[in-house]
Amino acid sequence: MPDQGELRRFSQLIEVLRQEYGQLGITGLRHIGEGMDAKVYRAYSPELGPVAIKMPHARWVSSGNEPRLDTRTLLRQEWQLSKHLRAHDLPTPEVFLLHADDAGVDFIISEFIESDGSGLPDAEFGRLIRAIHDLPVPAIDLVASKPSADSDEVLAERITQRLKKLTAITGLPAGVPDIRAALSADRSAGGPRSLLHMDMRPANILVRSRRPVAVLDWSNALVGDAALDLARAAEYGSLTTAALAAYGNYGTFSMTPRTPRQIVYRLDTAVMLSHVFLNGAPDQAKARHYIERTTDLCRVLLPGNYGSTWPT
Repeated sequence: MPDQGELRRFSQLIEVLRQEYGQLGITGLRHIGEGMDAKVYRAYSPELGPVAIKMPHARWVSSGNEPRLDTRTLLRQEWQLSKHLRAHDLPTPEVFLLHADDAGVDFIISEFIESDGSGLPDAEFGRLIRAIHDLPVPAIDLVASKPSADSDEVLAERITQRLKKLTAITGLPAGVPDIRAALSADRSAGGPRSLLHMDMRPANILVRSRRPVAVLDWSNALVGDAALDLARAAEYGSLTTAALAAYGNYGTFSMTPRTPRQIVYRLDTAVMLSHVFLNGAPDQAKARHYIERTTDLCRVLLPGNYGSTWPT
């Protein structure tokens, strides 16, 4: 049952839609889903047709992964990326408008795209990831990155912070490896810079007749080595050998991580999911699994185990 805060924000949303966007005639607002950062509503507009309205739970949110995240920047990123992706024929909903105000009532209104629930074949999944990685890199400051930092710096900083927080919570037995040193030790140095979705899983792909019709939720997007995106999908369990074959030339990526860079890429996902299932979307069994996975990956990266004699 919604709490008083949720009811108040829902009422605020309705009031803003009535007062400022009355010309759109939006009706039938109903809750259809939510993530850790926002709720999503479905509605109808005579002018726009079926629409989805995404509204953050709050302007600022905190978690084990993000100590302080401005959700307004995520909405702005989704709006900007929508324009870029659609300009290059990548299937994603059109974002019609972005609203932000001093009262903290922030939301975007976008095209609602229906899914028929049919499964996406592995080959289609692989080709879809490849299509994303083949896009021109957008000239957008992405929330998960930093304007002056390359992807290795972003990875090293966020993995180290998340590992330290996880260690404080769980007493992670392996210790915190030197992520910068592990990345520097790998002479492969990653592949060309690509746009990375960083959350490619069935929940974020709308499908009709077993073909993708829209890719959702670009909150985690980065620019970096395509193998990082593949590693995340593989760690999720979404990437199969058939999908990888359809993806085509996958450079330095391996389904079984064998180099420091590949292991760091997997660790980035494992520690993130440890925090998600500890607090964001609590699930004791999944949290235990990913904490154990994180511990194993950290052990491999520590000097004196495998870290002093990396293969090249």
